[in-house]
Amino acid sequence: MREELEERLKAEYPTLFELGCSCDIDDGWEALLRRLCEDIHHEKTVKFTQIKVKFGGLRAYTTACSKEIDERLQEAEIESFWTCEKCGEDGQLASTTSGWLFTACQDCLDLRKANGTRCDWVPHDSS
Repeated sequence: MREELEERLKAEYPTLFELGCSCDIDDGWEALLRRLCEDIHHEKTVKFTQIKVKFGGLRAYTTACSKEIDERLQEAEIESFWTCEKCGEDGQLASTTSGWLFTACQDCLDLRKANGTRCDWVPHDSS
């Protein structure tokens, strides 16, 4: 995430970022992370320990939290699989030929391809 977006988020929710956690995600998930912060910041004992992309989705790890907070973290992760991590538009899971997973919209997938990345959509489970 761009430094200015991360700094603004940390300034608005300082209790969530006291451990010096960085936001190792692209700008497209900033709104998703902001909504998550808004939903959980009231829980003063919860602090992010790591925010990153894992298996193509947003992973926000925290200190010990309640069942409700854990459920909200899981909801944000699920939402990230339908949100382009680059631009924030509707997206879906894609993969490079080497197996790197990411979530992209059609335009951002096409841009990756135009820049030489061999990638395509991950097929949906039809069951």
